[in-house]
This record gives sequence, C-alpha cells and structure tokens, in this order.
Amino acid sequence: MIKLCYPFRPESYEHMTIVGSFNGILLLVLGYHFYDHMILYNPFSGKFKKVPDPVVQSRTNVYGFGYGTTADDLKIVRLSRYIKTIEVFSLKTWSWSKPSNLTKDIASIGIDPSTFVNGFLYWIAGKMILVLDMKKMVFSEIDSPNKRMINLGTCNSQLCMRCANNNANKYELWVMKEQGSGKSWSMSCLFKLDFGLAYRHVLDFRWSSCILDDEKLRVLKSSMQLIIYEMFKDSYKEVNTLTSFRLVGGKQAVAYVESLVSPWDICSI
Repeated sequence: MIKLCYPFRPESYEHMTIVGSFNGILLLVLGYHFYDHMILYNPFSGKFKKVPDPVVQSRTNVYGFGYGTTADDLKIVRLSRYIKTIEVFSLKTWSWSKPSNLTKDIASIGIDPSTFVNGFLYWIAGKMILVLDMKKMVFSEIDSPNKRMINLGTCNSQLCMRCANNNANKYELWVMKEQGSGKSWSMSCLFKLDFGLAYRHVLDFRWSSCILDDEKLRVLKSSMQLIIYEMFKDSYKEVNTLTSFRLVGGKQAVAYVESLVSPWDICSI
C-alpha cells in the first residue's frame, strides 16, 4: 500500500469518482453541486490534465471510458440521466459531440461507472445490462442470468459480474464467454465471503469491492484493512493499510496498472 498526494485540490469538490483507467492513466470526475469536472491523472507520476467541460452541465451523470478499434481513439461517454442526453468526448480530436445515432432510454441506468471490455462499455441498468459498442457507437441490451447483480468487472479479460445467491451468505461469479452475447453467460464459481465479520460490518460492500482480472476480489473490510479474496480457491489474505479510510463515503476500488505515460500523450501512444 502506498499513499498518494494529489497535485490538484480534491477537497474543493463534494465527491470524486474513478471512471476507469487506460495505460496507467485514470479518468477522474470531480463533482460540485450540479457541475462535473474531468481530469486525466497518472497517480504514479503525479501528472494530470483537465478535460474541457461540456457546454451543458447537469446532475446525475454516468460516465464511461474506452475505445473502439484502436487504442489511439479513446473516448469519454457521459450519460446525463436528468436531462436525458448522451455526449461523447474524443481525446483524439479533443472535442465534445452529440452523436445523433446514440438514442437510448437511460433512466434505469445505475450510478456505477461502466466496465470496459474489448471495445464495449457495460453498465448495470435495472435488471438488464446496457452495452455500448465503442466502434459502431450503438447501444444494445443483454439479459442477466441472475437479476440480483452487485457489480461488474473483468475476469481473464472477459466481462463478469458478481451476484447474490439464494443462500444469503453466498455469491455467484458469472462470466460472459462471447463478447456482447447474453446467451453465453456461464457461472464460474459459487463462493462465500467469510472474513470473521458479519455482512453488515463490511464497509460499503458494493463500492469498496472490486473484481480483479486475475480471479480475485478486493474488499475493504474495515477502515484500515483490505481483503484480497481468491474466488476460485475460496481463500484470502489480509492487508493492513498505511492510513485509515474515511468510514462514510469516499471509498472506491478499481484495478490499476502503473506506467509513466503522461496524460498529455495518452492519445499518441
């Protein structure tokens, strides 16, 4: 565990969300009242770059971060649930647009950031999963085999989701074998998170947990302790942190691989 110092001032905002990462660069959304500001940030080098604000600001925005055919065409997708608009920011052209073909009812989409897998963005939307093809810029929906979805992630570079089981103390891990196909779900394992604490004592279980691509689950057990849980082996290890996390809000877990890539050069890779 390492503690990072932000070169900008996150305390000036009411909340901060990590939308996603690419090649060591995080996309952060800093919110204040009805305004969101986006920052490309490399926590390893400390360098950052502000993304231009969209012309129309709104509240209850949901974001995605990914690319279609090639990695040099990264895009930020902003879904505004309040005014029902969809906007796209291209890092390649460094400009916002409102694609006329992107029409979709987004009222049921959740507040969680999207999961990017192989050219597609995925969001939990009620009991369905909303999919955006980043190459064709077309929305679709796929069914979930278990409607009690907790969060999405990746497992061995495939879309996966963690769901509640009929047994209140157990969880299911489902993996999509074919990209964008709701008929290719397969339940990979059934596991029980037993860390010696009751479920209610695990802090903010949804936001403070993260499915890691190497078949592990990261959970914030307490204000100063992390759990790295191996779902397929039903084993875990505890990691003591260097500092105490805030007990109310401010916690989010994402997978990150460090690099020295500058936010200024992310689209010239």
